Amino acid sequence: MKHLVRKYVSKVQLTQEVLSYINSAEKKGNSLHGSVIDSMVPNFITNEGELIQSFVYTLKNTKYFIPEPNPIVLYFDTGRAYLNVLKRNKLILMNQLNLNDKEQNVFQLGDKFYYYFASCVRFVVFQFLALEAMLNKLIPFDFEYRKEDGNKRSFIYIGLQIQRNIEFKEKLQKVIPLITKKSFPNSFPKKYHLIESLKDFRDEIVHTKSQKNAPASNYYSEMYLKAMDFKYEETLYSARFY
Repeated sequence: MKHLVRKYVSKVQLTQEVLSYINSAEKKGNSLHGSVIDSMVPNFITNEGELIQSFVYTLKNTKYFIPEPNPIVLYFDTGRAYLNVLKRNKLILMNQLNLNDKEQNVFQLGDKFYYYFASCVRFVVFQFLALEAMLNKLIPFDFEYRKEDGNKRSFIYIGLQIQRNIEFKEKLQKVIPLITKKSFPNSFPKKYHLIESLKDFRDEIVHTKSQKNAPASNYYSEMYLKAMDFKYEETLYSARFY
């Protein structure tokens, strides 16, 4: 997979005419009141004439401007970085598992699995964050979604209400097709199945449940076994394809 170009929430290439106007305005000085300035969105202008949106971080009355990254790319790239880590940790774990009984050390084996599972968690969580951020970005602020509750009643969700109150799979299966006029689950069922599995695995991790009422005493074995054979690389490509 090729290296991702780091993207910002807003990046615009300015024309020479606009750059000349900005330079001339700077020479005339700033006559805006502080309250007006505080309500404005700050931007950087690079040497190449690109306008990059930023946000303000204030510490002890000092204002710092930070380029505002696109969280979709940020989350995806972070998760992708852990793919190589978990692959390496899986190889180290398997080498430890394949030692004979005399060479085996239970503490070293436990450590190897600990590091492997930790890298799996980071991959799964960040890949899911990227997908959810993408879905929410596709929902216009004024878009209305009507949802039936099963009791002959319906509720209308608008924009941010959809993002906050409609669960991931419903957004993917019902809301987004209404907006884009395309159905990813119907058009790409295999890729959708991988994304669905990612969501389920993420839920198991984030909302970890103990199986202490089960007949067996392995309280978390299902989650750990899923981590061993989960299709990480295929899921990554499916997420990027979406």
